[in-house]
Amino acid sequence: MKEKILSLRLQGMSYKKICEKLRCSKSVVAYHATPNNKLNHTVRQRKRRQEFINLLKQEAGGKCSICGYDKNFAALDFHHTNPNNKDLSVSSILKGRHKDKVRQEAKKCILVCANCHREIHHPNGADNQNRTGTTTLARS
Repeated sequence: MKEKILSLRLQGMSYKKICEKLRCSKSVVAYHATPNNKLNHTVRQRKRRQEFINLLKQEAGGKCSICGYDKNFAALDFHHTNPNNKDLSVSSILKGRHKDKVRQEAKKCILVCANCHREIHHPNGADNQNRTGTTTLARS
C-alpha cells in the first residue's frame, strides 16, 4: 500500500484522487505519504497511552494504597486484588482496546508503588536476603 501511495504522489496525484483510486481513507494516504509520519504517529500514540494511564492512576487515588507514595506516577502499578477476576494486565489491555474496557479492568485493581507491589508478589523477598547477603525482614 505504501509503495502505491508514494508512487501516485510522485506522479502528482492528490490525496483525494489516491483515496478514490485505492479505496482508502485520507488518513491512510497521509500516514504513508508523509515523511517520518510512522515515527511521529508512534510517539503521539505512546504519549496518549501514557496520559490515559496517568488519568487512571489519578482516578485510583494517585498514590500507593499501602504506603501512600505519590511522588512519581511511573512508580505506581495496578495490582489485581483477585487474580481470578483478571482479564489482562492494564498496560497490555491498552493496546487496541476501548478505553471503557481498560477502565473496567483498572477498577478491579488497587494502586500500589513498585516496592509494595514487589512485596505483595514476593512477601519473603528473594530468599529473604538483600544484595549484601544479610537477612532482611519483609515490611508489614
